Amino acid sequence: MKIKLTFWRVVFLVIMALGLYSTYVRYLRGLGAVSNMTDQFPWGFWIGFDCLCGVMLAAGGFCIVGAVYLFNVESLQSVVRPAVLTAFLGYLLFIVGLLFDLGRPWFIWHQLIYMNPHSVMFSRGSI
Repeated sequence: MKIKLTFWRVVFLVIMALGLYSTYVRYLRGLGAVSNMTDQFPWGFWIGFDCLCGVMLAAGGFCIVGAVYLFNVESLQSVVRPAVLTAFLGYLLFIVGLLFDLGRPWFIWHQLIYMNPHSVMFSRGSI
């Protein structure tokens, strides 16, 4: 079976090639090489784009689902399944972006085993 090469398939292949090259450069030289972030400016366009595109997309999907099931909005019943899929893909997009941010994503399991009790994320809060 021969695959027909159309304009949009070429555009897709170019975007995928640029993404693979960026991934290669990111893991070879660090996140600063592809995002221009430094220790002086650690939060840049990359973090904002990652959070906005992932978490906000997922929040919109779950708001639709909440409106249908919690508030019984029957007119939106037909969009529940696409909204759940969109929310799942939003969280998946955020996780993939987070794996790029980590630096060595294959050590993500270390946070479960080697907890740091001095970390701000570990604190239980004060009463």
